[in-house]
Amino acid sequence: MKPTTRCPFDYLVSQYGKHHFKTFVQLLSPLLQDEDPDRYALILDIMDAVHFSAILIDDIANQSALRRNQPAAHVVFGETETATRAYLVLLRVVNRTMRENPVLAGELLNSLEEIHQGQDESLVWRRDGLETFPVADDERLAAYVRMSRLKTGSLFVLLGRLLANGGTEFDDLLVRFGLYAQLQNDCKNIYSPEYALNKGSVAEDLRNGELSYPVVVALIENKAEGIVGEALRTRSDGDTEQALRVLESPAVKDACLHALEAASVGLEDLVEAWGRREKMRSDTLDGDDLTRPSTITQHEQDDHVDRAAIDAKSDASGSSNKSLTPPETAPTTDTLSETAVGDISSVDVDYWTRRCVPIIGSLLKSCRVYSEAERETQLRFLQEHVLPNLGPRPSSPGSQIQSMATFSGFPLQPSINLSGSGQAKVRYTFEPLDSLSGTEVDPFALAPAQRVLEKLSTLLGVWPGWIDALIAAYHPTREEVEQIHPNLHEYLRGVLVRTTGRQDVQVPPMPRMWVCFVALDLEGASQALKVYFDPKIKEAVTGIPSCKYTCQILRTVDRFGNAKAVDMLEQFLAEEHSIGAVELIAIDCVPEEMQPSARIKVYVHTMSNSFQTVRKYMTMGGRCMDPATLEGLENLHDVWYSLLGESQGIVNEEYSKPLTGFSSMQHHLYFSYEMTPGNADPGVKVYIPVQSYAPDDKTIAQNYEANFRQLNWPWGEPGVYEA
Repeated sequence: MKPTTRCPFDYLVSQYGKHHFKTFVQLLSPLLQDEDPDRYALILDIMDAVHFSAILIDDIANQSALRRNQPAAHVVFGETETATRAYLVLLRVVNRTMRENPVLAGELLNSLEEIHQGQDESLVWRRDGLETFPVADDERLAAYVRMSRLKTGSLFVLLGRLLANGGTEFDDLLVRFGLYAQLQNDCKNIYSPEYALNKGSVAEDLRNGELSYPVVVALIENKAEGIVGEALRTRSDGDTEQALRVLESPAVKDACLHALEAASVGLEDLVEAWGRREKMRSDTLDGDDLTRPSTITQHEQDDHVDRAAIDAKSDASGSSNKSLTPPETAPTTDTLSETAVGDISSVDVDYWTRRCVPIIGSLLKSCRVYSEAERETQLRFLQEHVLPNLGPRPSSPGSQIQSMATFSGFPLQPSINLSGSGQAKVRYTFEPLDSLSGTEVDPFALAPAQRVLEKLSTLLGVWPGWIDALIAAYHPTREEVEQIHPNLHEYLRGVLVRTTGRQDVQVPPMPRMWVCFVALDLEGASQALKVYFDPKIKEAVTGIPSCKYTCQILRTVDRFGNAKAVDMLEQFLAEEHSIGAVELIAIDCVPEEMQPSARIKVYVHTMSNSFQTVRKYMTMGGRCMDPATLEGLENLHDVWYSLLGESQGIVNEEYSKPLTGFSSMQHHLYFSYEMTPGNADPGVKVYIPVQSYAPDDKTIAQNYEANFRQLNWPWGEPGVYEA
């Protein structure tokens, strides 16, 4: 990506606009521009230099990939050049001020010292977590106010001193506004849907280990040292999610927004003059919305949205096996949709809007193939037809049913599909949930799955035949739910024992299994629907291994007629003793006239990631030896071990890399066998659960980039993938 300017500072100024403090200056000193135009210009240049240089350094410290939904300056120009330019701009404005107005130069140097002192305190807390933070409630609040006064308040006090030619008449007013600005920035970081949409992130301060105001309030109001402290220490996604639930609890959220409201009293003109408005949602404040201008402090950050396109279906439910009686044909399921409706509240939908829309919006923009109108259409579809079906928000312990679409329990799994052409496409998967999901009324979330599928198939104009057939085949009846639900742990343990060959295997708590995932490929302004079904519940109920049951069902599916490919797959898996290894079934949902090209995909797992295993499953034990398959294997061999995090490569094709211990339910690899009506030759793909082979997201991204470069893909060019 080529910047429009050769200077990191100018690049950042182009995003905000020159003389960012002009409106503020005109409010506080309306005659200055006419009476002393030289000092007026100097003050605006000083404020830009201090403000924007701090942003450049902050983005490097935070490793922020984005700033105002654009690549951060250090991503474009590199960290060394960006930091050097920031300090060069500051030194130049200091020297200029000393020449033109020594009094203002003294104020500038004092303020720079205070700003950096406040930033230093904040970074020490970030480094040490709660170890060096005060213990008593009043001391914690005082420490936060002191840090805020230095880090952000000093910027505004500097403006007042410059306008007053070294005088202190604006100090009290601007100290108060500085506190308001810091409070607002901290609060909107978590509670503002609009901020999240514009910045492409939620809770970036928490993820960076910042002791922001909501964190301090949580420590005081909820005594949440354990949960919050662990998140600050580990920075892991799971711990961060737990801490975020505390910060978004009504007690903490309302305390923060009430404090922000109180801080704005008497500052209305300054608040209005400062800039654009963003809303922050409260469960109890009058009017349900708290609207205040957005404060762009020098320490505002943007989230690094991970764009690693892991085109693998995480086995959130693990493997499974057990049973009772084989049906001759697909059974008819009595639907729960007509009797059990668990709608979620508008507050829940608002919560998922804040969490999901920024992620998908950022991915759509980063692909650079969607027009603005197409992005708006896709986000509107997400908000209207997906977010209301993600279930209750995590407002208190046990209030949210954990989605099985991801390991973390987050109900949306976004990804980008990349290709050698450089074109990219956004897709996401979700598990339909409602307020009754996971309860005794609907423990496996059957009702929302069936409602969503009926609604989307009508909305998108797809032929419902395969959807209806697989619902009947894989969704359990009420009686079957009552039969398997109490025995779920026993069933899963049996699966792991058979899969691993170990009797000492530990089964993590799993109160339910999933029955349906819905996936949408975003193509321009339209959506292509795919549906995934879990065969394991039926395996548990019937005793028929998932492969055998699935092949039996596929032979009966209308308008498929591909018994030869089904037979080939069943024979191969039987040879490999993998008849229970079928993990999920996926179908393309298309208009009726396109049905002949629709695919049914059968996903299986393996307990080895050796390339010998890859070769065997890709060729189906030598059944698929066509030139295209062999060429694909050759290309895959060149990059295989770097995908597993073995950058030096492995000579022995029998080597199977151990998992990182991410989950005892996780498998080594997944393969999909893609079949279309009448085509006897299945297409085979391999999926790597990369989270099981790398220590962190950064390493995963680096591995992808290395592979893209090896394949001569445009995504491997320096900076393209991160930007």
